[in-house]
Amino acid sequence: MKHAIIGERYSQYPGKALAELGFELILLPDNALLDKRTASHPDMSVLKISFDTVYLSEYYRATDFEKKLKEYFTDIRYPEGKQGSAYPSDSLLNVSIVGKHFIYNPVSADKKLVNDLSALSYTGIPVRQGYTNCSVRAVSDNALITSDPSIYKACLSEGLDVLYIDKPIASLEGFDYGFIGGSSIRLSDTDIAFTGQITDKEIRDKTDDFLKKYCKNAVYLTEKVLFDIGSAIVF
Repeated sequence: MKHAIIGERYSQYPGKALAELGFELILLPDNALLDKRTASHPDMSVLKISFDTVYLSEYYRATDFEKKLKEYFTDIRYPEGKQGSAYPSDSLLNVSIVGKHFIYNPVSADKKLVNDLSALSYTGIPVRQGYTNCSVRAVSDNALITSDPSIYKACLSEGLDVLYIDKPIASLEGFDYGFIGGSSIRLSDTDIAFTGQITDKEIRDKTDDFLKKYCKNAVYLTEKVLFDIGSAIVF
């Protein structure tokens, strides 16, 4: 069975489309430690670092959600830092894993998490962006899409292939714009899903071509304009 952790407020859009693709949804309740606008975003509260290990916001300790995760993961860890509603304390777990690299802001990423990733032989790529998981769509073990210039430059210097998108293409309610990572989901080794449509034809063509370069299919889950849901964690 394929599973997807998705914010409970997105259970219909795009959750319904994911269910129709055969995913069992695990709904993430709002995290009261975070800003209400991103409280239901998995990329702010959950980070899968190996097949059996996830990091989880302290808010979910001893909750039904934690109990549900224990059915699938044998090792659930918590950050040592205290999560809050404002940057940088809101982004303790907002780290992007691309292959054997992890992209992170040393100022905001939880120190325990960084140490654990290093112990698992991941190579860290430090950047200025604190919301790295929001800002990155991993395409393969050595390729990604981002609209953040600091991530683009840092990853290029590490030999990764990067498609740089130079303008916002996603919406996020309550903010000026959303992020490419938060509005897309890596469904499988062959499929990358987008919550809605990329309406800029030039960017859509570049994105499709980049995905094809790595033998990936683009899956558009709704007819809405691309929107940020904090992604989903698929396993």
